[in-house]
Amino acid sequence: TYGNGVYAAVGGASSAVSSTNGTTWISRTIPTLGGGTYSDIIYGNDVYIAIATGALATAISTNGNSWSAAGNMTSSAAWGSIAYGNGRFVAIETGTASTKAAISYDKGTTWVAAILPASTTWRKIAYGQGLFVAISDGTIAATSPDGIVWTQRAMPSSSNWRAVTFGNPAAQPTW
Repeated sequence: TYGNGVYAAVGGASSAVSSTNGTTWISRTIPTLGGGTYSDIIYGNDVYIAIATGALATAISTNGNSWSAAGNMTSSAAWGSIAYGNGRFVAIETGTASTKAAISYDKGTTWVAAILPASTTWRKIAYGQGLFVAISDGTIAATSPDGIVWTQRAMPSSSNWRAVTFGNPAAQPTW
């Protein structure tokens, strides 16, 4: 992910790297997980937050270089995707049928549970234009303005959806 002039990436049980140009990468120290692997990272509200599958642990960095332990997730799950928007971080469980989501309003210090509208294999979450959007393997998607109240949506086909993103740098509605 990219934020405040730094690219940052995480993976494995204890791997993090950062780069200011995307060409030269430097290994960084991140808290080692007792189990699971770091699965996703996002920048928002002046911090980077990393989440993990199979672990309660999260990690935080203010600069993408120095990492420390952040708050525990609401349960040990396959936390595989995280987004930032509307003043909060929202993570979802991925890769298995679930309704689990978690929200942090305080830069990852504490997490509260939320419930997605259907038990399906969720894959990715993104934020844009005032909405969190989560997609799944099948025809189910979901939207939420706050990460708490979700509305189930229908995808036009079951295509094993894997990624969703938003791009509108002008911050003006396109409709």
